[in-house]
Amino acid sequence: MRIFGVFLVAWLLLTANFAHAQSRLSAEQQQARDIFAELVEIRTAEGHADSTYIAANAMAKRLLDAGFAATDVQVFRPETDGPAILVARLRGDGRAHKKPILLLAHLDVVDALQEDWSLDPFTLSEQDGFFYGRGTSDNKTGAAALLTSFLQFKAEQYVPDRDLVLLLSGDEETSAKTIKWLLEKKPELIDSEYALNSDSGGGARRGDKAISFSVQASEKTYISFTATFRNAGGHSSVPVADNAIYRLAAALGRLADYRFPVRLNQVTRAFFAEQAKLSQTNISAAMADITGPAPKPNSFELLVRDPYFNALLRTTCVATMLRGGHAENALPQMAQATINCRMLPDENPEQVAAKLQEIMADEQLQLKVTFAPIAGPISPLRDDILAAVRLAVDTRYPDLAIVPDMSTGATDGLYTRNAGIPTYGVSGLYDNIDDRRAHGRDERVAVEDFYAAIQHWQILLKALTGGDVD
Repeated sequence: MRIFGVFLVAWLLLTANFAHAQSRLSAEQQQARDIFAELVEIRTAEGHADSTYIAANAMAKRLLDAGFAATDVQVFRPETDGPAILVARLRGDGRAHKKPILLLAHLDVVDALQEDWSLDPFTLSEQDGFFYGRGTSDNKTGAAALLTSFLQFKAEQYVPDRDLVLLLSGDEETSAKTIKWLLEKKPELIDSEYALNSDSGGGARRGDKAISFSVQASEKTYISFTATFRNAGGHSSVPVADNAIYRLAAALGRLADYRFPVRLNQVTRAFFAEQAKLSQTNISAAMADITGPAPKPNSFELLVRDPYFNALLRTTCVATMLRGGHAENALPQMAQATINCRMLPDENPEQVAAKLQEIMADEQLQLKVTFAPIAGPISPLRDDILAAVRLAVDTRYPDLAIVPDMSTGATDGLYTRNAGIPTYGVSGLYDNIDDRRAHGRDERVAVEDFYAAIQHWQILLKALTGGDVD
């Protein structure tokens, strides 16, 4: 395969001597780094007015300067002073006679405070083989890699066999209003056969060893509740037995002790079946057992000790925020907890709410949905996508296991799936499972991984759009 050989040589050159890489970057790599730095240094967090609008327009300018037509690069701002979304189209020649492929990334980030970090979170810093900065792993590498790929394809005059459509949303981390607005008001701009999401899936490694590559085909469903207790209150010098804080604490204790039933779906069944092949341990034996015809209860019991496997196997509900009382010398008139649940895709939210009422077991409990669930269908796995992923993965890690995946968190893919666009998470990044920093302190991505992600996307997209793969 000529394209594979070309990219393999490029990859070998790319990864050589990264200690001095910055001074020896190719023009494409330097461009990618500049885009990355520009994105990281715009504080695209909630509460920072105009930030995603500025970022979207900065990326649009790069596309326009590269020769993209103004009609193919559009920035929208659904609400005045609200977040923005960029849609760009790389036109193909139509020889595939297929709808476009939609490519997803998001510009916004969870905010970070300087005092919490050892470096400035909104300056791209390169130290000890890593790029540091808020959004480096979630999801500005994805945005930079996709934008760089569009620019590189334009520069080399690559014409795909169908259109490629890039979507950079502005509020994936919060309300997702931008993508919901686009799907409702401008669906023709992103009408696609399927979508590839840079914000999910991807590689897993432990230390320097790659373990597997996941193709995300479904997500758990997000729903939040408030659990509230109220009473008359009074002076703290005369305590009474009926205390709203104590009632809430007792109810949360019962919630902490409860476990929803374990259950497999087609994606998690395939995930555990593939993971079972990767080693010969009691864990892999348990994985093989639960995907068999007569799983043993102790196999599930072993697997759910791991928080990630537990989250894959069942609906989870956890208290995440507390409010209560109004003065230190007064009995509380109100105590409230936020309970965030991540439901299995086919879980009934009304049954989850009823179960919370049952297990928290207090007639004074007021349970209210504060974030209504939006369930997303499972995207059926496709041989053409898996073959292209195989080609991209083999460039770095030949024969690495490729496994289907269900995300425990939510992405913009929820909304594209609900709009009838099957969506697959195929991030080019490799996540160190022992050092996950997305949304956390000193978020970072390996320098080598950043540049490799660009190669990953270019191989993947060319393989899916009629590039030379002979």
